[in-house]
Amino acid sequence: MPIVTIAAGKERVIQTPAKYLSVIGANGQFVVNAPALGNVIGKIGRQYVLDNITEVLFINDSGDPIEIEYEIANIQIFGSGSGSVSIENKPTIRRIEEAIQVNAAATVENGTVTAQSHDSLIDFDDITIPPGTKIKIIDAEAVNRRTVIMQVISSVTTRLRIGSNTVTAGRGLVLEGSTDAIASLEFEAITDIYAYNESPDDAVVSLIAGVK
Repeated sequence: MPIVTIAAGKERVIQTPAKYLSVIGANGQFVVNAPALGNVIGKIGRQYVLDNITEVLFINDSGDPIEIEYEIANIQIFGSGSGSVSIENKPTIRRIEEAIQVNAAATVENGTVTAQSHDSLIDFDDITIPPGTKIKIIDAEAVNRRTVIMQVISSVTTRLRIGSNTVTAGRGLVLEGSTDAIASLEFEAITDIYAYNESPDDAVVSLIAGVK
């Protein structure tokens, strides 16, 4: 396949004895000119039908030299998909013919995927936290836990601070509740979770976790 280098602002006559001219490679954009064609853009992947056109001009109107690899043939050549594809206009996809595989139970509505459930749930025994005490309420586990739901179900209103190992009085997320006004918190976690009881009474916490 011929390769030509055209200096900045210069042009080159290309003989075209066959019907199809294909641009195989180019390190820049150029112009293909012929009386029957006028000026058209030359770029990688384009093929030009040259009925009764025996020569064209490659015009480099840029400020840098351009190297162009081209092919002239009597057969129409289609790309095999091994090169890059350029989409100049934004495509609109009307529908998808093949089913979409999703690795979780989900619904799809208006293009949004929403998980419906977990593969399994882990139930935990209720945890009692004495006043002024910090307790690790969930261990980091080997499984990839998705969601943790916890509730404060003390017989009297108690206030907890939820967070990492550094959680303490006045530090961490506040969760305050009782059996009469249960406080709930839902979050994603794959690490140790601690709770500090900053109230004067025992706090009782119930937990459940959804995992993959």
